[in-house]
Amino acid sequence: MRNISQFLATVSESVKANVKPNLAFNATESDDELRVLLHGVIGDEFDGMDSSSLVSTISEFSGSTIRMDINTPGGSVFDAMSVYNALVMHDAEVIADVTGTAYSAGTIVASAADTIRISAGAQWMIHRAWAIAAGNAPVMRESALMLERADDQIAELLAERSGNDFEVIVDWMSGTIDGTTFTGAEAVDQGFADELIPLKSKNSTGKTISQRRFYEVAAQVCWSRLKNSRV
Repeated sequence: MRNISQFLATVSESVKANVKPNLAFNATESDDELRVLLHGVIGDEFDGMDSSSLVSTISEFSGSTIRMDINTPGGSVFDAMSVYNALVMHDAEVIADVTGTAYSAGTIVASAADTIRISAGAQWMIHRAWAIAAGNAPVMRESALMLERADDQIAELLAERSGNDFEVIVDWMSGTIDGTTFTGAEAVDQGFADELIPLKSKNSTGKTISQRRFYEVAAQVCWSRLKNSRV
């Protein structure tokens, strides 16, 4: 058993030494702003996005704004929670732009932002936690309990950020098979995101809008015109 462990450790170190990260996590600092690119699997050191490096970068930043570009299929729940807490405890204003996907653990990281903007062409997906376990019956039962505790923590976090009831979040996390996927517009409607980044059109200004605020202003304008048109 010892020889097998040593062999696996040697293989792991060899892979680390020869695999070049794809810069899934990349951070640049300028003009009192930290820009973080989150494109890859959260907590995957081979994918260039290990949480320890990201948390250190966030903690060492002393500026006023942290801006994240998010496109991730998810990853480790606990790594995502670590990044989430680092962002929440930081004094800087945090802005998250979901430009591709915020799936699974990606929604945890995004939810730490003061403002979440999501592209109309992007997606937001929440589901119950996964795990791979091996062992006897007590080990498997404990693994199931760990997953259930993680589910409760995720649901509580998402409910707090979105304003939805805990039970509603749990239902969405369960879904019909494995969770629920929301379009960008649906994510804004359900409170997960704050602003919608619209699709580009010929007459588009490229500015972001808050869908809810848009509807509020539109309703006010219509009501004002209706009152002024009375005879």
